[in-house]
Amino acid sequence: MRRPLTSLVLGTWAILPPYLGRRLGVPRSAEVIDHVVPAIVVIVVSLLAIAGVTRLSTADTPLAAVVLAAGVWMTATHLSLIGQAVRHEAPRLTVLHHAAPGAVLLVLGAWWLASSWPADGQRRPPA
Repeated sequence: MRRPLTSLVLGTWAILPPYLGRRLGVPRSAEVIDHVVPAIVVIVVSLLAIAGVTRLSTADTPLAAVVLAAGVWMTATHLSLIGQAVRHEAPRLTVLHHAAPGAVLLVLGAWWLASSWPADGQRRPPA
């Protein structure tokens, strides 16, 4: 139950950077695609897992895959912004605040996916 709750919190956090803190001059439509859509997907899947509506409550692999996919999407869509910060064309702390949720979702999703897969590669039925 900890993973769905953690992903729910992280999904909620992932929505916030475009609306809290300094603006980066990015169009609102891009912010919705880069933050809101993947975060809502993570939130919905997390809520389904918490409610036990799907098998996600007993199998972490689907939840981990969704968190990983959202993290990949959010990180990939922020690479140009990170490059601007490296070249001192954008404020570094603002970019860090803006891009951090995607990187956290990416790392946690990969870790959860790797740790939820059996060592022998054989899927087991949910408990």
